[in-house]
Amino acid sequence: MKTIKLSIIIILSIIFFADLYGQRNAFEYGLLFNVNGIHLEGEEWGGGAISIGSFVTRDLSKKVSGTVEIRYTQKGGNFEYSNAIGVQEYEIIKLRYLEIPVLIGFNSGSNIRKFSIETGFSYGKLINANMIFKDFTERPLKPIAENFRNMDLSWIASLKFHTGLNRKIVCGFRFSHSILSIHDYLKLYNMTFGFEINYLPFK
Repeated sequence: MKTIKLSIIIILSIIFFADLYGQRNAFEYGLLFNVNGIHLEGEEWGGGAISIGSFVTRDLSKKVSGTVEIRYTQKGGNFEYSNAIGVQEYEIIKLRYLEIPVLIGFNSGSNIRKFSIETGFSYGKLINANMIFKDFTERPLKPIAENFRNMDLSWIASLKFHTGLNRKIVCGFRFSHSILSIHDYLKLYNMTFGFEINYLPFK
């Protein structure tokens, strides 16, 4: 939690001082929103979720940039198990994280980027874990629901592009996958993939 608080302070400080001293050519910052498909590797389709947050991007050269984000992210999926009479059933796992992705981007174009490819890693702090199960399965599955690890280290890849319709809007596609298992006893890995919109208020 100390790491998350420190990152929030750093990002807010960068935004404030970049705006104060007119460094908008060096720093780019804005808001982000994702509509994701979520999945637990090895299990069935997990449904839909969202991710929201903000970011700061710094140009490192004409073709390379660095980005730090803060995100509230929904993850999870369906958990498959055998019930008391041996029938396969599925229960819904809902996980909520506060994430800090750190990314490096490779950009086309010069002053105005036509598209960029980003990759990097994210540290996520679990803020809520919930398992929706039927009454008769609650007892045996409760230990599973209570033993999710409190962090998720993920690899991220994304493709972003300007639509050409509005300089303030950047669209893209994003994929992330856990590097380590998110559960103490089971080998479960978060995977998210979806469509992203970035809003750049000072573009």
